[in-house]
Amino acid sequence: QARLARAAWRHDRARRTMAQEIRLHVNAADGACCLETRVDTSWSIADVKALICRTTGTPACQQRLVGANADKIKHHHPGLADEEPLAVALPPNSDTAVLELTYRSAEQVAWLRRVWAEPSSLGSAPEPIQADRDVILAAVRQSGAALQYASAELKADRALVSAAIRQCGGALAHASATLRADRDFVLSALELNVGALACAAPELLADRAYLMSAVERRAGALGALKEEWRADRAFVLDAVRRRGACLRCAAEVLRADRALVLEAVASFGGALEFAAEGLRGHGEVARAALQRDGLALEFASEELRGDRDTVLAAVRQCGAAFAHASEALRGDPEVVMAAMRPAEVEGGAAPLELASAELRDDPCFMGRAIQLHPGAVRFLSRRLRTDPEYVSAALAGCEFEEESSDDEGPQASAAAQADERPGTAATKESERTEDGEDEEEEDDEE
Repeated sequence: QARLARAAWRHDRARRTMAQEIRLHVNAADGACCLETRVDTSWSIADVKALICRTTGTPACQQRLVGANADKIKHHHPGLADEEPLAVALPPNSDTAVLELTYRSAEQVAWLRRVWAEPSSLGSAPEPIQADRDVILAAVRQSGAALQYASAELKADRALVSAAIRQCGGALAHASATLRADRDFVLSALELNVGALACAAPELLADRAYLMSAVERRAGALGALKEEWRADRAFVLDAVRRRGACLRCAAEVLRADRALVLEAVASFGGALEFAAEGLRGHGEVARAALQRDGLALEFASEELRGDRDTVLAAVRQCGAAFAHASEALRGDPEVVMAAMRPAEVEGGAAPLELASAELRDDPCFMGRAIQLHPGAVRFLSRRLRTDPEYVSAALAGCEFEEESSDDEGPQASAAAQADERPGTAATKESERTEDGEDEEEEDDEE
């Protein structure tokens, strides 16, 4: 998966470069020209190997292409993988890609196939194979632990060790002592796999400032440290102030420390998930988390998710937090309105989808909801949605009165308000009647 991700990144990089025709030169190890042609930058190394196979008859599995101008190419290693685009071998400001072709022996091809299926078979490989970079690279891409069978020289190869760490963080334990003590390399390895930190040199694992920089870079790095660091209150307190998610890896006793948890949720509201069960129902801790991130309501205790003030604070910070409110509060008009957002906010009416059926059948409430966000009309009950007069009045901004036993229903209220709008048929009829009565009074006076 890591290899495919790298290949996708390189293909994206090549795609960003406008496709153009370039010259391709492929030379043998002795300098003789094997192939010279013009190709498109969209070609991959596999495409080049297929062309060489058609031209020279050498099977693609026995070919190894390297960048002849490796010093001018920004590439992790001169060797080129089949899935890489040809554009990575193109030097800056040049329209010519020069590749060097070397041939793999039958033994090397056999071991490449063998370690692909069973990386641990490297343990019984002869020394020349254990010193073959291509074979070791194929093995560690399948299992990072296969690095232990590599030669001493390859264990100090940064690119190869990085490939092993990408597959398994513990592979750093098999790297050279120099790399394990390299501060910058260990931090870069941490980005690839957080578990690599546990295999760093002892002097790095005893350096408090260095460990804090690692934790600041990746919150999960705290979990790779020994229990003594994860139970060190001063160290963990400093860590959660920088990265609240570090609370997840803290010792159990510290996750029950109210002051420390308050610092964590103030930095990252979602850290409430990692607090001790008792603190997730603590009002002060929950409010601090919700002030930072309303979605932290998901991790609050069931009691707090049913507390009206707590839920109001959460939905005002983030409307999506309404999904974690208790069933009872989903029928509370004030809570639902607080969770909604104005029309200019996409999805602002979404909380209505989770509102109670009674609330979505309330013409007065739904009228106010539609005024706030016209998209709320999608969540009307069947009774209201099938009443065209009510829908038209609601979208027109009419205000609706609460239903009572004397009323004829929401239709009558909506129709009454619709009749009062200027320009309607009822209004015009009323005006004509009033004009007629005025004329009759004038005749009587005459």
